[in-house]
Amino acid sequence: MIAVLAGRHGAGKSYLARLLGTCGWSIRLKQAYLEQLHRTSGDPSDLITWYRKRYKEAGAREVTRELLAAGLLSNGSGPMVLDSIHNLEEWRVIKENVPLAILVSVIAPSDIRDSRNNRGDDALDKSRILYWHEDSIGGCLMAEVEWTFQGTVPDAVQVSNIFMFTQWLSSRNP
Repeated sequence: MIAVLAGRHGAGKSYLARLLGTCGWSIRLKQAYLEQLHRTSGDPSDLITWYRKRYKEAGAREVTRELLAAGLLSNGSGPMVLDSIHNLEEWRVIKENVPLAILVSVIAPSDIRDSRNNRGDDALDKSRILYWHEDSIGGCLMAEVEWTFQGTVPDAVQVSNIFMFTQWLSSRNP
């Protein structure tokens, strides 16, 4: 079982990933694997500059393939959660390589997201939403979502939701 998280800045994706970790899920942080690729590239620029340049030059599909080759979704046993992806192209590469992967959205109202966000995250969210809707490849990332978590509920409720999610996954993929 691999759950891939998507959502806006401050929605609660990373928090949900950590909570899933306490429930026995293996957590994969995409940024850690991007940092690994950046180190091995030998590029002297900072991570963000390198990341943007790499995506522009190679495209989301190739960068995602590189992340998978670096072990992003391997070497794990039991359920796994990936925090997070931001566009349809990334999702399609993951589905090609892990057909049973499930796209999960994490949502929260804008005022709560705003209270959690850093300065500038609003601008990043505007571009993120554009990446969700990629006309050039036909589709919308959010149309691929199969489960949604509310990013504002108390931990006890979220753990109950995680249990229901795990039960649903088990019933789908025995």
